[in-house]
Amino acid sequence: MQVRTAAGGLSLTELPLHELLGADLRARCASYTDLWRLRRFTREDVFAFPAGEVRRRHPILCRLLGLELPELGSPRWPDAGAAGGFAQLFRAVLLRKA
Repeated sequence: MQVRTAAGGLSLTELPLHELLGADLRARCASYTDLWRLRRFTREDVFAFPAGEVRRRHPILCRLLGLELPELGSPRWPDAGAAGGFAQLFRAVLLRKA
């Protein structure tokens, strides 16, 4: 978290969006690669479900395709080339009266 004094008597705070929202980065979801694999074999449009729901809906495909279903904070989410997990890609900027 960075705190700076801005002009006009304001303080600026920059922090990861997941911290502002209080998101649990241990939650598991389908990664971009998992979604790509699933979409080749099903007609469902949306797979943005927690890992348990993906496994419940597609138990055989999960095993057959070896889906990772990584944690949100994992570098493997949203894709294998991501420098940080999906949650770490977004930042929040807060302005407050100093």
